[in-house]
Amino acid sequence: MAPARHRPLVFVTADGQDLSEIVWQAYKIGYERLAGRLDGGLPAWTAAGHPLASVVFVTADRTDRCPYVDVRQESEFAAGHVPGAVNIELGGLARVAADAPEGAIVACGHGERAMTAASLLERAGHTDVAVLDGGPAEYAAAHGWQLVQGAEGSRS
Repeated sequence: MAPARHRPLVFVTADGQDLSEIVWQAYKIGYERLAGRLDGGLPAWTAAGHPLASVVFVTADRTDRCPYVDVRQESEFAAGHVPGAVNIELGGLARVAADAPEGAIVACGHGERAMTAASLLERAGHTDVAVLDGGPAEYAAAHGWQLVQGAEGSRS
């Protein structure tokens, strides 16, 4: 099977979403085979009989202690991260996704990159992924922790 970044991607977008931003972000992390946008969105997908899956999207105050996978860039991670977090940059996640911790909360700065990361983890066989609505500061505050600085925990 070809690496994920070599498979064509199709995007499901909201009306009015900035497609040029999606393309730029995809290219920035090495995804160059962009097939396009799903015309008609999810209703068209399900009407065609394709399966639909979802990812749990949780707020920091509604999470238990579990592995925390931070998919931000190493410099963002070093500037402040959740204690014990594992940093796997989104751009490199596809090649190590099978080795990512099970039962993880996946996070970035706000949730956009984390949702992409969750789909990569699910493709690699993880079935218990949740995405954090927010970032490390909200998660640390909800658990009574301080953010840690430095690159310890980075696997980028």
